Amino acid sequence: MFCPSCGVQLVSDKPFCTQCGAPVKASAPASVVAGVAPSSVLTVPPGTLRSGKKLLVLGTIVALGLGALVVRSQSKNSVIETVRGGVFNDYNTTTVGKAFEGTFQDAKWSSFETPKGETVVQFDGTNKGVPPVGRASEGQPFNSKTAVSIASKCVADHPKYTAADVDNCISNTVIPVQFQFTLSADQKQFRLSYVDDAFFNNQKYALPFIYK
Repeated sequence: MFCPSCGVQLVSDKPFCTQCGAPVKASAPASVVAGVAPSSVLTVPPGTLRSGKKLLVLGTIVALGLGALVVRSQSKNSVIETVRGGVFNDYNTTTVGKAFEGTFQDAKWSSFETPKGETVVQFDGTNKGVPPVGRASEGQPFNSKTAVSIASKCVADHPKYTAADVDNCISNTVIPVQFQFTLSADQKQFRLSYVDDAFFNNQKYALPFIYK
């Protein structure tokens, strides 16, 4: 304990300083200061409080980031379900999801945003053989690029194939198919915006085949 007047260290509990005679008042126990025991204050390593704040902020950012990811994931699932559960005006006997998943194999749905901010839901699947509409639609004397490519491969692999053999090869080749749906700005409506080449990139050939 030190004298508040001259600063000399007091060596007795007398009520006055033995050096300058100034009165000395008893100080409150250190443990009462701010209601915190001295040991609690002294054992905090330098920089810990600052680091703690950083950890708290970092934890908050991480939590918010995870929340954002969850919300985004839910949003993607939401737009996909909007399409899967939707019904075309001219094909209203079942939902889009059931029609496409019931027609094609290995069904996979995904979504993405275009550089212009449009939301697109994509369907990928497979089909055994190029659909007949992709080979000779309504008597048209031409084939889709997909059919021509597969036919060329069939001929290359088996040069002695007859026309019937080539057609059979095309019918038994598993091909990937893809469709895309573009949603309205409010994401409540959508349109079929891309049709696979196996259907001449035209929904008038694709939809009757899918909903038959």
